[in-house]
Amino acid sequence: MEESGSGSFFRDIGNISSANTSLQCSSLETSAAAASSRHRKMSVPCGPRGMPPMRKNSTFSSFAPRTPSSKTPNKKQGGALGERKQSKSNPNTPSADRFIPSASILDSDLAYYKLMHQKSDERESVDEDSADPTEQMKAKERFDLLTDGQVANGKVLQLSNQPNIRGFSAKSVIPCSGSAKAATATVSRHIPSAPIKTLDAPDISPDFYLNIIDWSARNMVAVALGSGVYMWDVASGSIVDLVEFDDNIEVCSLKFSDDGFYLSVGVSDGHTYVFNAETKAKLRTLLGHPQRVGSCVWNHATVVSGSRAGLVLMHDLRDRSPDPQRHIVAHTGEVCGLAFNCSRNYLASGSSDTTVKIWSLNGTSNTSLHSLDAHTASVKALAWHPSEESILATGGGTMCKTIRLWNVHTGRNVYTVDTGSQVSGLGFSDRYGELASSHGFDTNQLTIWKYPSMHKVKDLTGHTSRIMCMCMSPDREIVVTAAEDETIRLWQVWPRPDDKKAKATTASKRNLHHGDHENNPPDGGAKSNLLLCQQR
Repeated sequence: MEESGSGSFFRDIGNISSANTSLQCSSLETSAAAASSRHRKMSVPCGPRGMPPMRKNSTFSSFAPRTPSSKTPNKKQGGALGERKQSKSNPNTPSADRFIPSASILDSDLAYYKLMHQKSDERESVDEDSADPTEQMKAKERFDLLTDGQVANGKVLQLSNQPNIRGFSAKSVIPCSGSAKAATATVSRHIPSAPIKTLDAPDISPDFYLNIIDWSARNMVAVALGSGVYMWDVASGSIVDLVEFDDNIEVCSLKFSDDGFYLSVGVSDGHTYVFNAETKAKLRTLLGHPQRVGSCVWNHATVVSGSRAGLVLMHDLRDRSPDPQRHIVAHTGEVCGLAFNCSRNYLASGSSDTTVKIWSLNGTSNTSLHSLDAHTASVKALAWHPSEESILATGGGTMCKTIRLWNVHTGRNVYTVDTGSQVSGLGFSDRYGELASSHGFDTNQLTIWKYPSMHKVKDLTGHTSRIMCMCMSPDREIVVTAAEDETIRLWQVWPRPDDKKAKATTASKRNLHHGDHENNPPDGGAKSNLLLCQQR
């Protein structure tokens, strides 16, 4: 009885399955008939004489899988989206089902603009007629520099056709006019052609690769003359004899800390000393370089120094050890320029090996992010834009004579201008949107450029020999140049705007004349008279 019941149960299941199959087949037939009817009504000219093609074994044969043709991608050819064939030996093996991009190849500047600023630009387009066309052009040029002019056709995430981020790409450079003069910009303000102060600096080193002048946040100018370091108090005009080394020791680099309280001094025997700028006390001796230290820069409590051996060393002064906490073999030539960007997350190093390297401070890797090799001579002049963290300006030596603007997010050289002379220093003014460059052979001038168009604003002449290095006042109004003609000249290039003209006489300008030798002679012997202020 149980066996009979069981058999009838399975038979009932079989009948139900047959019924379902019949229903499915009938529905398929109905669908096929309806589709055939639609084809006849549309009269699609697919077959001969305008009739749709007929197939044998109608109904079910029309729904059978088609055999691959030359027009249909098969498994060997790959589908339209490039699917990967799963392994037959192990079907559970996962395939590459997603792409994980590297953040370093994404154009973050363009993505930020497309996501954050495009809608605001559309809203502001209503007022374009009333806006200042000069400001509109300036904003457009600045963003074209950041994005290499890729805004119109750019994508937020472009994961192909990326530029060569490891070095220089000739296609990315805007061609220079060779020996032709740079375009001249029209400016409405008056830039004095003569320096506002000239200081005598006997025994100043004629070595192009050294960095021997700096202006602190506390309004002190430090200069290296021979084996000594001297500081000029701009407010009072007094001169401070900071330190005098042995005759066989030459001072090669100077740099104040961010707050101006401390001064790092790199010398020819490879040592770097840290002094208190107020008490003149020597606080630390930093070791690690086998040859002279030609460049120094501060990052909060860390002193970063570069030497002729091609090394870049980082000493954290919170650690009492004289040895560096980070040791980078950076270049094959002398490191003659170091600079941090405004966010302090990138360090640029320039060298006599003609390269500029970009280092990230967000990790411990001693591999550079980019090696920029477009220059054909030593690169000493480095300047980051004060508010755009990815824009770096670099200047080449006698055999190069070019200023190049770089976008370090992509590693691309986005603008180049031929200056016609050796570039020894660079500095930005965010207030005026301009760039200053100091030059050696052959013209020995200070040049002002409009940023980002790089049209020449003005040449300031006066030095009779090449300018070795330059620096800027803390308020970025005055540019200081030190030249091989043993003079230091102060140029007021970027005064405060006219609406603040009544207060334009800042501490640095107001007290410059207090240091005149005729009115306030310095005390002491011959070495104390190294900075003789002369009104010229």
